[in-house]
Amino acid sequence: RFLAGPNWRLQTICDALHVFLEFTGHWDEWLSLNEKAEERAVHEGDFFEAGWRALQAGRVHRLRHNASAVLACADHAREYWARTKSPGYPGTQAGAREEGDMHTLRGKGHALRREYARAITCFEMALSILTPNHRASRDYTSALNGLADAERHSGNFQRADKLYLEALSIAKQIDSTNDIAAYTGNLAALAIDRKDFALAESLARQALELARKVGRQESIAADYRRLCEALAGQGRLNEARENAVRAEEIYERLGSSYLPYLQLSRLLLGPSTGS
Repeated sequence: RFLAGPNWRLQTICDALHVFLEFTGHWDEWLSLNEKAEERAVHEGDFFEAGWRALQAGRVHRLRHNASAVLACADHAREYWARTKSPGYPGTQAGAREEGDMHTLRGKGHALRREYARAITCFEMALSILTPNHRASRDYTSALNGLADAERHSGNFQRADKLYLEALSIAKQIDSTNDIAAYTGNLAALAIDRKDFALAESLARQALELARKVGRQESIAADYRRLCEALAGQGRLNEARENAVRAEEIYERLGSSYLPYLQLSRLLLGPSTGS
């Protein structure tokens, strides 16, 4: 029914549903809707919305750790938005927000390939573009968080900590509970890398409580996974195993690439010895 109606309504529906579809784990539906709406926008000559649909499709591929598809979607978004700046284009022109988000998506694609130097360059480019007018926004904190992830995976823990805290501070300013949960969870991951398992447990529990409030399934699973690692690091294997099972159940529903990792982790923890 959405596809049979006018293009503007289809694009509006995509914007209205994307949080629901992402948070509840309906990733197949989210991807399909955006891909079809991208085709429709191109057919209608609406390259501004075509760029957003490509970007949203790339975000689904990022959740599934498909780096090549993420980078391809970033390329498509860039090409569409460049066309909005052509002389005589009748629709909305892409601006700093669109360009910044495109570089952020590209950075996340390179990060999935563990090309952290390239990822850092993309995230820093996104931040430089977004800083003048979009600093207090989710677009900006997403780039900050991506940069922090790349620095953490590169072993630059001190800079990663500073960046996560900056992203968390802005998320609190704009009252984004989802982002507060996400960045608190990433600070837990950083504490695990530093082998500060007691701090990691505390942060993961805070993040999990917030993630449950907003209902984002991928974040809930990630926090269970971090709790598993933090508890295992303290020798509390039964509790760790319980959280691994909870994470595994969600990742299986999502079709996440983390599922084999959780299954292996649970095997390494060994059988339950009772409470």
